[in-house]
Amino acid sequence: MTATHADDMREALARGFRERLDALPSHLLDSLWPSQAEQLGGRVVGAALAPKIWADVAGERFDTAQLVQMLGITRQALAKRVASGTLLGLPGKGTTFYPRWQFDLSAEPLRVRRSVAAAFTAWVEEMGSLDPYAVASWAQTLQPELHDLTPVEHLGKGGGDKAELLIFSARVTASRLAQ
Repeated sequence: MTATHADDMREALARGFRERLDALPSHLLDSLWPSQAEQLGGRVVGAALAPKIWADVAGERFDTAQLVQMLGITRQALAKRVASGTLLGLPGKGTTFYPRWQFDLSAEPLRVRRSVAAAFTAWVEEMGSLDPYAVASWAQTLQPELHDLTPVEHLGKGGGDKAELLIFSARVTASRLAQ
């Protein structure tokens, strides 16, 4: 993406915001202080871009319809796996997104990688549940336990101790967050 494109997108977002803001009745804004208005504006930007930010954090992903078809199971069975902490699903608008990195794409049928399943178990043991946003963030963040690779990069590298290091990294991060 070029700087020009980013500038164009900033302008388009500002136009859309300005149009909606101009349509508001004045009495809704009369009681705000400038600092409150600035904070609200910042929150609006964050809320508007949150789906895009989390899509970037999750990386390539399947949606519910794709995964149901690929696994040959029902939506309810898929939801049970997410609820039990054996599958990572990020809530989306009208669907759930499942990061591709958690799957062994060469397996027939498709399945969650054994090392990832073990890391999810460690996560649940430390935190009590599998927080999808915390796990997605962990998966894309450099981890010292993984020799400064992200868990996603670590999974791509292979290696005999992959499961042990991944589990250790998940446990360390989840334990830190649980405090």
